[in-house]
Amino acid sequence: MSFWYSHAQVFTKWINHYLCKETGDIKTIDSVVDLSDGIHLLVLLKHFGNKIPRYNRAPRLRMQKLENAQQALRVMDCKLVSAEDIVDGNQKLMLGTVWQMIMKYEVVDKDTIFTWADDLLRERNSVYHSLKEVAGYARILDIYLPTLRGNPFEVAETEFGVPQLVTEKEITDSLVSAH
Repeated sequence: MSFWYSHAQVFTKWINHYLCKETGDIKTIDSVVDLSDGIHLLVLLKHFGNKIPRYNRAPRLRMQKLENAQQALRVMDCKLVSAEDIVDGNQKLMLGTVWQMIMKYEVVDKDTIFTWADDLLRERNSVYHSLKEVAGYARILDIYLPTLRGNPFEVAETEFGVPQLVTEKEITDSLVSAH
């Protein structure tokens, strides 16, 4: 699995999680390239509390899509990506745009989260010392919910509302391919 493909999958799941919440619809996107008309970007930005200007809800022409993408980029105050990059489906730049949204709206302080997790695992004398290991993630859930069993990602989703953006298999596959 390539670096870009695996990131695109996770980002697509993140987008779909919030699109479903915002629209109440299970209509989702298949890849970040589906953001190219600007509509889904604007819907996501609205979900995170941004004031969204008027936009074309059914763009057919390239110019309408460019206007939508430009509106989204203005709301994000994103100057490194152009509306053309979005409309033309430049996957790397679109992944960067989604990453920028994740960092702005989701990640408070990832270093603090990882430090907390690593410290907690060390305190409990766990043989797993990192969230980079599926077992480390499962161990943290076990510390807080010792009676629950099963896939740690499914437990986190059902018990804490943490969206399952990656599967256990995706993590283990990426670790195997890295070695």
